[in-house]
Amino acid sequence: MKNINGTQLICKSFNTESADATISISGRLRLFEFHSVGNSGNPNLISFKNKNRSGKVIAPLVTEREGYWGAYKCIYNFGPNGILFPDGLFLDTNNNSNSGGTYFISNSSFFYEGA
Repeated sequence: MKNINGTQLICKSFNTESADATISISGRLRLFEFHSVGNSGNPNLISFKNKNRSGKVIAPLVTEREGYWGAYKCIYNFGPNGILFPDGLFLDTNNNSNSGGTYFISNSSFFYEGA
């Protein structure tokens, strides 16, 4: 795993194949990379928020279109300084707007320091 400023990053992964799935990592953290996989054919806006569902949007990202294999893969690198979430990270997967086993985010991994 990569080191940032001499600190080894933490990797936390989530399996979110449900309609009401949310992702939460508590405590102050700095996010450096995010990877997600889904099987939706359409792009979708996902909002990384501070602390909880009503928190401030820190990073809005758009998922990519479905690839040739019936799934998309998104890898986001937030640079050498990462993105600070002062009170923790919250992400609503937006899977509830889909039906028939289609998910915007079915698996995801976060690479961060802190918390």
